[in-house]
Amino acid sequence: MPGARADGGAGVGGLDQQLFTDGELDDRVQRLLARLPADAQVVLCSPLLDNWPVTLGGALWMRAYPLVVVSPDVVDADTPGQRVAAVARRSRLRALDRMGAGTIDWGTDTPIDSAVRRSLPHLLWNR
Repeated sequence: MPGARADGGAGVGGLDQQLFTDGELDDRVQRLLARLPADAQVVLCSPLLDNWPVTLGGALWMRAYPLVVVSPDVVDADTPGQRVAAVARRSRLRALDRMGAGTIDWGTDTPIDSAVRRSLPHLLWNR
Protein backbone atom coordinates (compact mmCIF):
# COMPACT_ATOMS: atom_id res chain seq x y z
CA MET A 1 0.00 0.00 0.00
CA PRO A 2 1.54 3.35 -1.00
CA GLY A 3 2.42 5.55 1.94
CA ALA A 4 1.98 2.77 4.48
CA ARG A 5 4.52 2.47 7.25
CA ALA A 6 6.47 -0.69 7.94
CA ASP A 7 4.64 -1.01 11.27
CA GLY A 8 1.28 -1.13 9.47
CA GLY A 9 0.27 2.42 10.38
CA ALA A 10 -1.16 4.96 8.00
CA GLY A 11 1.01 6.93 5.63
CA VAL A 12 2.56 10.21 6.71
CA GLY A 13 0.11 13.08 6.69
CA GLY A 14 -2.53 11.33 4.60
CA LEU A 15 -6.25 11.63 5.15
CA ASP A 16 -6.19 8.00 6.18
CA GLN A 17 -3.95 9.02 9.06
CA GLN A 18 -5.50 8.27 12.41
CA LEU A 19 -6.63 11.62 13.81
CA PHE A 20 -7.38 10.21 17.20
CA THR A 21 -5.38 8.20 19.68
CA ASP A 22 -7.39 5.68 21.70
CA GLY A 23 -10.60 7.42 20.65
CA GLU A 24 -9.57 10.81 22.00
CA LEU A 25 -8.01 13.92 20.58
CA ASP A 26 -4.58 14.98 21.70
CA ASP A 27 -4.84 17.09 24.89
CA ARG A 28 -3.28 20.09 23.14
CA VAL A 29 -5.89 19.93 20.38
CA GLN A 30 -8.70 19.60 22.91
CA ARG A 31 -7.47 22.63 24.86
CA LEU A 32 -7.20 24.69 21.70
CA LEU A 33 -10.66 23.68 20.45
CA ALA A 34 -12.15 24.56 23.83
CA ARG A 35 -10.80 28.11 23.51
CA LEU A 36 -12.03 28.80 19.97
CA PRO A 37 -15.22 30.78 19.53
CA ALA A 38 -17.79 29.15 17.26
CA ASP A 39 -17.17 31.71 14.52
CA ALA A 40 -13.36 31.55 14.63
CA GLN A 41 -11.30 31.55 11.46
CA VAL A 42 -7.97 29.86 12.06
CA VAL A 43 -4.57 30.64 10.56
CA LEU A 44 -1.99 28.01 11.39
CA CYS A 45 1.67 28.75 10.77
CA SER A 46 3.81 25.62 10.87
CA PRO A 47 6.72 24.12 8.94
CA LEU A 48 4.76 20.81 9.10
CA LEU A 49 7.71 18.82 10.40
CA ASP A 50 5.43 16.41 12.26
CA ASN A 51 1.82 15.20 12.05
CA TRP A 52 0.38 17.32 14.85
CA PRO A 53 -0.75 20.17 12.54
CA VAL A 54 -2.55 17.62 10.35
CA THR A 55 -4.31 16.25 13.43
CA LEU A 56 -5.28 19.77 14.44
CA GLY A 57 -6.43 20.53 10.89
CA GLY A 58 -8.59 17.41 10.88
CA ALA A 59 -10.18 18.35 14.19
CA LEU A 60 -10.88 21.86 12.90
CA TRP A 61 -12.26 20.48 9.63
CA MET A 62 -14.59 18.11 11.50
CA ARG A 63 -15.98 21.14 13.35
CA ALA A 64 -16.26 23.25 10.16
CA TYR A 65 -13.73 25.90 11.21
CA PRO A 66 -12.25 27.75 8.22
CA LEU A 67 -8.49 27.10 8.18
CA VAL A 68 -5.56 28.62 6.32
CA VAL A 69 -2.16 27.01 6.77
CA VAL A 70 0.98 29.04 6.15
CA SER A 71 3.87 26.62 5.96
CA PRO A 72 7.39 27.99 5.75
CA ASP A 73 9.57 25.50 3.90
CA VAL A 74 12.53 25.12 6.23
CA VAL A 75 13.59 21.70 4.93
CA ASP A 76 16.65 21.48 2.71
CA ALA A 77 16.84 18.57 0.31
CA ASP A 78 20.59 18.09 0.24
CA THR A 79 20.80 14.70 1.95
CA PRO A 80 18.63 11.58 1.68
CA GLY A 81 17.19 12.24 5.15
CA GLN A 82 16.32 15.81 4.24
CA ARG A 83 14.67 14.63 1.03
CA VAL A 84 12.52 12.22 3.05
CA ALA A 85 11.58 15.07 5.41
CA ALA A 86 10.70 17.27 2.42
CA VAL A 87 8.45 14.57 0.94
CA ALA A 88 6.73 14.09 4.32
CA ARG A 89 6.19 17.85 4.63
CA ARG A 90 4.64 18.06 1.14
CA SER A 91 2.42 15.09 1.99
CA ARG A 92 1.18 16.86 5.12
CA LEU A 93 0.53 20.03 3.15
CA ARG A 94 -1.48 18.05 0.57
CA ALA A 95 -3.45 16.30 3.33
CA LEU A 96 -4.44 19.67 4.78
CA ASP A 97 -5.33 20.92 1.31
CA ARG A 98 -7.55 17.87 0.73
CA MET A 99 -9.32 18.62 4.01
CA GLY A 100 -10.29 21.96 2.54
CA ALA A 101 -7.74 24.12 4.31
CA GLY A 102 -6.30 26.98 2.34
CA THR A 103 -2.60 26.26 2.08
CA ILE A 104 0.34 28.54 1.47
CA ASP A 105 3.61 26.73 0.76
CA TRP A 106 6.05 29.48 1.61
CA GLY A 107 9.62 29.19 0.37
CA THR A 108 11.42 31.32 2.92
CA ASP A 109 13.60 32.86 0.21
CA THR A 110 10.40 34.60 -0.95
CA PRO A 111 8.80 37.44 1.02
CA ILE A 112 5.65 36.27 2.80
CA ASP A 113 3.46 38.83 1.03
CA SER A 114 4.54 37.41 -2.34
CA ALA A 115 3.75 33.87 -1.20
CA VAL A 116 0.30 34.95 -0.01
CA ARG A 117 -0.39 36.85 -3.25
CA ARG A 118 0.68 33.83 -5.32
CA SER A 119 -1.62 31.56 -3.26
CA LEU A 120 -4.57 33.93 -3.21
CA PRO A 121 -6.32 32.53 -6.32
CA HIS A 122 -6.01 29.03 -4.83
CA LEU A 123 -7.34 30.21 -1.47
CA LEU A 124 -10.30 31.99 -3.05
CA TRP A 125 -11.09 29.07 -5.37
CA ASN A 126 -11.39 26.67 -2.42
CA ARG A 127 -13.95 28.84 -0.59
